Amino acid sequence: MNLERSRKILRYAGILAIIGGLIATMIGIMLTTGKAQLTQGTLQLAGSNEMIGNESRTDGILATFSGAFGLAEGVCSFLASKKNKFGNIAWFFSLLSFVSNLGNCGSQIHENGFTLLNIINLLISFAVCGVIFASANKVRKAHKTAAA
Repeated sequence: MNLERSRKILRYAGILAIIGGLIATMIGIMLTTGKAQLTQGTLQLAGSNEMIGNESRTDGILATFSGAFGLAEGVCSFLASKKNKFGNIAWFFSLLSFVSNLGNCGSQIHENGFTLLNIINLLISFAVCGVIFASANKVRKAHKTAAA
């Protein structure tokens, strides 16, 4: 994989990570504040008289952190597609996003079991992290070579 192809991949994967990070952060905030609840793999909005359990709050906190790492990963990846010096930061956030996705997917699987939606979410999350990791690593090496 050459440098220009890595930059193009970082640009498009960064946009996908930004969108996914925003969605995960919004859902996480809704779960944490008690405005929504995950049941049987679906997101249900809570009425004014309903109480949301601690399990949904924990899922919300995990989803919020996962979304924040995904958002940071996407922004840094998009910046790394323009400037090599952001390659290290994108590489680091791809690792953090991978670990937070592990926790988030583990929580979803614990709550809902191995549903098709959880497996697809797991595969997409790890595929985007892996692609960003590999491309950011290429950009990172190019930055080290140019600096030397």
